Amino acid sequence: MVLLIITAANAAELPDRPSKVADRQFFLLLSVEAAAKSADFAETAAHLGKQIWVPCVPAYTCINHESAYTVLENDPWFGKRPSTGRMIWENFGLFGVESLIAYQIKKPHQWLPGDRLIRKFWWVPLVYQTQAHARFAYHNSRF
Repeated sequence: MVLLIITAANAAELPDRPSKVADRQFFLLLSVEAAAKSADFAETAAHLGKQIWVPCVPAYTCINHESAYTVLENDPWFGKRPSTGRMIWENFGLFGVESLIAYQIKKPHQWLPGDRLIRKFWWVPLVYQTQAHARFAYHNSRF
């Protein structure tokens, strides 16, 4: 009887079971973002420094040589002619930071007021990056 009362008292004091932050949805969205990023940077690397016959899309700077254009990167983060290795490692770091931000938003925080509402929007930064990189990859493939 005493054991039953002690067990019931301890059960009432136990905190809620921790929620699983890195679940299937989290990894699925990270995978889709990684695929969009990879497609974007593969297309970008394929076109940098090439001679093309049509004017460039706004994501690039193009140097006009009579009837041909040389494609250069327009993003100051990478420079005009970044190497493929530089693009891979810089974007690997950016992907890690984006993943960490999404994880921290999804993770419960006791000290944060309105935590339940904020946690519902953990997917927003990942979806934004996914659509941006998918759009840029499509833009690049039209060269």
